[in-house]
Amino acid sequence: METLVEALRYLEEHQKPGVPTGTAADYLQACTIVIDNRLNLGHVVFVNLPPLSCWQNRDQWEFVLAESTEILPRSLERAILPEVMRESFVASQLPAITVGCGQRLYLHPVGTPITSSYVGLALIDHEGDTLMPSVKFPFSPTYQTLIAGKGGNELLRLSAVADAMADDPTAAIGIGVVVFDRVMLQLGRIIEASVAKGSIVVVLDVAFEGTLSNQRPSQIVDDLAARRQSLR
Repeated sequence: METLVEALRYLEEHQKPGVPTGTAADYLQACTIVIDNRLNLGHVVFVNLPPLSCWQNRDQWEFVLAESTEILPRSLERAILPEVMRESFVASQLPAITVGCGQRLYLHPVGTPITSSYVGLALIDHEGDTLMPSVKFPFSPTYQTLIAGKGGNELLRLSAVADAMADDPTAAIGIGVVVFDRVMLQLGRIIEASVAKGSIVVVLDVAFEGTLSNQRPSQIVDDLAARRQSLR
């Protein structure tokens, strides 16, 4: 393992050191490569450090600890942030994405897996009303714990979004995320919202792509784990 691409692939396939087939030494090497290449890193990378009792190369693990970002105090899950993150919105030339009721749109940097999503946007029918939860970093359990302690993720009504856009037909509602109090990234914009159709239309930023799914993050993770297990 020598390149950033190889290190990212390893971390994607091994959510924790030693699980399912890797070693803590391999995980440490992958983390170190990602940190050393932050200038070329295109997205936030979540890593899970082993318990302190397993730190055989303590100085090297302390380097990873120092160069990564804390999510919650004493949590072993941490984040490695890119050196450069663009804040301005640049519309993608790809077709807009329509999200219907019951669907989830996961927004992740171009070329990254769905588990690297910065936002999971959904349309959910609830007692005759269509709700639109927006979940930040949906595949990070520790981040979800952090958000829960701050009042939870954003939850809007589709009717409220549609009404706001009806008042100004040229308006577009931004889809953004604050990355650990550092920068506000603009991932996309809602350019159409229809209560009658039960849908929204989203234009993405050029640096992001969208994956439509009917599954919650936990279901996606379980399916990916089962698929990797079947390939061994």
